[in-house]
Amino acid sequence: AMRYLLALILLAALPAWAAEINATAKLSWDTPATNLLGLPIKPESIVKYELYWGTAADKLTNKINLVPPTNAYNWSATLPADADGGVTAYFAILARNASPDPGPLSAVVSKRFVLDGSSAPPAPPGNVIVVTAGCTAPPGWTCKVETAP
Repeated sequence: AMRYLLALILLAALPAWAAEINATAKLSWDTPATNLLGLPIKPESIVKYELYWGTAADKLTNKINLVPPTNAYNWSATLPADADGGVTAYFAILARNASPDPGPLSAVVSKRFVLDGSSAPPAPPGNVIVVTAGCTAPPGWTCKVETAP
């Protein structure tokens, strides 16, 4: 218990510049069946996917255009750790074809990346689009991935 307490104190004492997490996730998704008007979407009509992501479920402020359209993407970003020594990334995908009406935005899924002294394997994915995830930590630290609550 003392060793665990010491690790928590050391983690809290990390300077802000060191508390960054190199997060990676392998994302994959299904082609939506219909657009927002309920009309069928043919997979061959999709011209691109737009991957939206951010560090809050209601603020997916980053967009990655996937052209040509693909149903998988290896995402990575360096994100600042929060006070608990971790960060949660949120993702959603949108399909676009020639029509001005896009497919519906997918459900938002998330992964939590945590700086930690253990080397626990990644937790199983909790939703359709996140397949696997991993992260790297500053020297002297190891990293583990947890599913967000």
